Amino acid sequence: MTNNPEKEAKSGLQKLDPDALMLIRWLKAFREALKRPVNVTFAALLIGIGATCIAGSFTAFWQTLFMKIFETVAQTPPESETIQATRIIVGFAVICLGVFVLFKKKDDSVQPSEPPSKEKPDAPNEISPASPIQEPPSPTAGTLSSIDATLPVFIEILSDNGRYTGGIHQGCIEKTFFISSLALRENDKPIPDKEWRLLDLVEAIVRFKKEDLKAFDERVQLDLGQYLYDQTLGRLPEKDQKQLREQKDLSLRILTDNEWIAGLPWNLLADGGFYFSANDWSIALCQRIDNEIHELPPSPRMLIIAPEPPGLNRPTRSEEHLEELEDMLSSHDPRMSFGDNIKAAKTWEDFLQLAASFEPELIYYYGHGVGDRRLTRLVFETGPDRRPVEKPVLDVAQCLRQLETPPLLAYINCCLGDSGGFLGAGFQLGEFIPAVVTNRTFAEVPVAQAQAMTLWKNILLQAIPPHKAVTHLYADMDLNLLTTKDCRWITPVFHAHYGGWITKSATPPDRLTADPHWHLKIDRVNQYNAVIAQTRLMMRERKPKSLAFVWYGQEGQGVEIFHKRLLVELREELTDVYVHQIRPRWPEHLEDYHTAFSDTLCEPFRVGNIEDIPARLRNESRGRTTLLYVRHEPVRGKLLINPRSLKDYVEWWDSTFSHLLEKKQFALLTVSFLVNNPPAFADYVKKQKIEEMPLSKTVFWLLDEMEKVAKRDLLLFLQTHNIDIRAKRRDKVLQKILNKTGGKYELTIDELRRLRQQAWQADGDDGDSEGKDAVEAFDY
Repeated sequence: MTNNPEKEAKSGLQKLDPDALMLIRWLKAFREALKRPVNVTFAALLIGIGATCIAGSFTAFWQTLFMKIFETVAQTPPESETIQATRIIVGFAVICLGVFVLFKKKDDSVQPSEPPSKEKPDAPNEISPASPIQEPPSPTAGTLSSIDATLPVFIEILSDNGRYTGGIHQGCIEKTFFISSLALRENDKPIPDKEWRLLDLVEAIVRFKKEDLKAFDERVQLDLGQYLYDQTLGRLPEKDQKQLREQKDLSLRILTDNEWIAGLPWNLLADGGFYFSANDWSIALCQRIDNEIHELPPSPRMLIIAPEPPGLNRPTRSEEHLEELEDMLSSHDPRMSFGDNIKAAKTWEDFLQLAASFEPELIYYYGHGVGDRRLTRLVFETGPDRRPVEKPVLDVAQCLRQLETPPLLAYINCCLGDSGGFLGAGFQLGEFIPAVVTNRTFAEVPVAQAQAMTLWKNILLQAIPPHKAVTHLYADMDLNLLTTKDCRWITPVFHAHYGGWITKSATPPDRLTADPHWHLKIDRVNQYNAVIAQTRLMMRERKPKSLAFVWYGQEGQGVEIFHKRLLVELREELTDVYVHQIRPRWPEHLEDYHTAFSDTLCEPFRVGNIEDIPARLRNESRGRTTLLYVRHEPVRGKLLINPRSLKDYVEWWDSTFSHLLEKKQFALLTVSFLVNNPPAFADYVKKQKIEEMPLSKTVFWLLDEMEKVAKRDLLLFLQTHNIDIRAKRRDKVLQKILNKTGGKYELTIDELRRLRQQAWQADGDDGDSEGKDAVEAFDY
């Protein structure tokens, strides 16, 4: 006999019959289970075993078991009374143990949880007590086994009385890695050696207070991203983490209905000093798993809501943004233009009417948001005086939800776009719109516009799915005027509720109108030739350094459209020149015109001193030959900016700004006036003798008046764009257009657009009916 009591006990246990040995192993497993959180199933089994002992069921079994235990371990032959008493005592003990296990999870919720260390071995397969998966895990659970790159990876996070648990999976219950005790509560401290709480960091991002964000540099962002990784993907076995890191095009979705968890900056997920969102990982939020595949048709209907009520402290400059957006889209797809498949609303009433009648497939809100962590509201215009009105996102969602076919994508591009949790844009719109893009924090106008242009270009012109399009914003942040020093690089937040996304390529320009910018190029031959010819000469001869053009006309005569035409024509003509457009606002005062005009040019470049503009322009153009196209908003009225102050401006421009331009930099200054009496305005300008000023670096031109459109101009348009109208009806059609529009340029464009569209729809008919049908449809 050996002297080792442990070996004696072990050899004795091995002599037990299989049933008794199985019970001992169960008890041992339950004891080990107490070292970690367990679920109600374990507690129920323990209570059941204890009840069985007390009830005396299978008496022979229990007597045999306890007799062998006493004989083997205690070496004491028991009496039957001893066995019965022991059975009762053990039964009560096991029941008490089960009750303890049942209530143990409540005690865990108040215990601080430490994030796992990277040096610890692979985490065991843990089962969350709040897991939505009701079935017990299979023997293979706890590993993703292999990553299917075609499916999203879900990090599912649930809340149970302030305690966060969840799992990682690809939509398969049997292959879920369960996670418990996630340290993602508001008071948890994620940054080493810092007292900042998660709540402090989240509120600093949402509120965007500079004093709070001074320390929120790239290092803090990286540490926060590492902490979020350690709490989620960092719990996976190393082999699974390695599989994930090797994926270059992974769709990762945070599956939760908890507003606090949804508000965490998941886009910062990082490991080893590397942001996953900058490596083509798509990181999105979702409230449910949806495997439906959605298809965005070519030339989708797009409703743009761009309110800008008078008196706002921070103007959004929506007019120029929408113009640039239309330019980009219509140049690839003529139907994506205002009047065709793009509609715009500013007031709340316009939004309600267009949403119902237009049934948009795309929603784009560009404006101001008002909100906090409890709610989110969007600012609209209302009434004839365009006064501002705040509308809860819930009201916007309710309007869109009532449509027979809800939109496929919504982009809410404003500050505080999704700070309202359950009442925010992401949660409300994401319930019925498959793809929703919102903003996390305050977005400056240039950045918000740049991000929107990039996003819509990716989705509509390059047919990139929305989750990947948003990812490109992170990867190409330098193109959007951002770096990781500015936490606004994580501003876009994506909410995905689709399994797949299909986008068909944009409709190519039709045969009848090969030029997507045809509507800009009606008449204005004299003005156009003057500007383009002189600009070409300046770029070829490298002198002068700048040109200044002024034109004028009545309201509706396309004064503003001519600015737009010049940008299109210059980019088409000067293919080897970088054309950079800025649209400065006029100063509000001219008490110190040097400071006023300097500030006017500094604002678009986001510099504090006018002398910094050439360097910024050099960086934008990457050292190429550059033409700076300064496009001032049309002057309405005659108080602050008039021919007299215009003379001061041109003189300042020549003596101050033109001299700052570098060797490869040239400038084109354009100013337009909307006037009631064009001849009188022309006389006033000529009396100022601006053209006779001794300018050293600039040449000044006053263009002819933008006059009414004549029938000859329309005839040239029809011939140029090959719109076939029988000769005997042509004069009648053109005269009807002029009678209806009074020769006003902008109204004439609308009528020509209708004529072009009807001719396009008639294309493909047989024989002579093509032109006849088009004419008769238009001949009202």
